[in-house]
Amino acid sequence: MTIEDMPRAIIKSKLAENKMNVRDLIEKLKKLDEDLTEQSFNNKMYRGTFSATFFFKCMVALNVKDVKLLDI
Repeated sequence: MTIEDMPRAIIKSKLAENKMNVRDLIEKLKKLDEDLTEQSFNNKMYRGTFSATFFFKCMVALNVKDVKLLDI
């Protein structure tokens, strides 16, 4: 895994840990001023080119307190 892949992998991992799906996360992100569709979210994940702000909004929406960086 490259360093560029880590944010996407962490988001996917945290979704699974929280037993949430993309729709659940999108609903929580709306409260953080992110207006996404399921398709636009999936596009962001596929491209992997999103801001640190978006990553941290996802972490807040997923109630993540700590992020352990994965070994690369």
